[in-house]
Amino acid sequence: MRFIATTFFLGLLSILLPINSAAQNADSLFSSGHAFYENAQYEQAANKFRASGQLYLQQKDSVNWAWSLYRYGDAVMSAGNVREGLDALLSIDEHKPQQAPIDLKAYIKNYIGWAYRQLEQYDNSKKYYLHAIELADMSDDSVLIGRLNNNISYPYLYSGDYERAFTYQKKAKEIYESTGEDYRLSFVLNGMFLTFRELGLHVQANKYLRQSLAIREKVGNPNLLDVTYHNMAASFNALGQPDSAIIYYRKSLELSRMLQNPYDITQTLINIGQLYERSGDYDNALAYYNEALETNYQTDRPVSIANNLMRLAEVAIQNNDLGNAESFYQEALNWLEQAKAPQKLAGLYLNIAELKLKQGLYSEAKKYVADAKNISREHFISQRYRTYTVLAEIHKAEGKLDESLGQYRRAYDLFSNRGISSKIEPTMNLARAYHMVHSDSALILA
Repeated sequence: MRFIATTFFLGLLSILLPINSAAQNADSLFSSGHAFYENAQYEQAANKFRASGQLYLQQKDSVNWAWSLYRYGDAVMSAGNVREGLDALLSIDEHKPQQAPIDLKAYIKNYIGWAYRQLEQYDNSKKYYLHAIELADMSDDSVLIGRLNNNISYPYLYSGDYERAFTYQKKAKEIYESTGEDYRLSFVLNGMFLTFRELGLHVQANKYLRQSLAIREKVGNPNLLDVTYHNMAASFNALGQPDSAIIYYRKSLELSRMLQNPYDITQTLINIGQLYERSGDYDNALAYYNEALETNYQTDRPVSIANNLMRLAEVAIQNNDLGNAESFYQEALNWLEQAKAPQKLAGLYLNIAELKLKQGLYSEAKKYVADAKNISREHFISQRYRTYTVLAEIHKAEGKLDESLGQYRRAYDLFSNRGISSKIEPTMNLARAYHMVHSDSALILA
């Protein structure tokens, strides 16, 4: 799109920051913004970048104006204001000058993809990342190509496509190792940790994370250390070392608070709460979950808010406080109905069904199971499995043992062609169901 009239953006920038002195050098302000950014002082960086953009605009230097506004959006998002940064980047993407270099166009698309990823809009994230990769391939910039291959792996990772995520990560790793870009390599290694963790390969995952941590401790950037400490905590937790996990979560939380990032603060508080919940310390768990929810309400992420409320509901159930649990679930449902998250919504329906079962409200429980089944009929095997098992539990509570057995058999058949570890739980459940009807099959399955 053609670069629009400068008077519009001059007016926009004058709202953001008054002109201090015409003598200020735009290049100097831009360099100063970069220095603040490198030290994780993102608000100061944003002020410098928008000030430099204002001066470039007065000089009718549209390309450097675009660079400044791009860096402004980047800094605002890094400070935790993702929606504000996204709006700025979408505006600059629409109004960038025709003569803007390819790498600038790629960077803008990249950070829009990153913003959508933070807002859990993964299809939009993939779309912008793919556009950025197309542009980067034209520029022949190996460092940028490596960075984008790593970045696009995340929306695939978070939407469960681990194979494609690892393919992009492997390509990025090869690029950075060949160019000696250790700083960027630390990001790829961190991503590979996440992929192996999701696959349940925790020892291999920890190996990649330790390599990433060693690089980041040399760099000393608090934002990067925050992420790595958080992941080290998750790794220790998966390896069965909760005391070490809490130590690293607290290190992460200290940095997140220093950086005033609501997204990271929320997630770390929830993770600490989960450790206390698993140990049976529900008072501490509730304290961390409630603090997380206060911070979470400041974000624009309905899925994360719903997850937070679901954790509070589960602790309430452990405390036999079913009324509060129902309130938390209903609020979570309100949030999820605003988001396009069918898998998470199906899981919530099943959670509510289990709560209704505890309350003895069997008809209502069946209604929520049916809602979950409609969503997961063709996809989401884990939710389909849960629909069978929850319905089996409802039938058992009603004394309909043959119907309960039939649902457990369907759950078992769902995993018949899968790995041994996936079949253990459905086999145990089916054995118990056969035992309830006094069948010799119980012994065989056991």
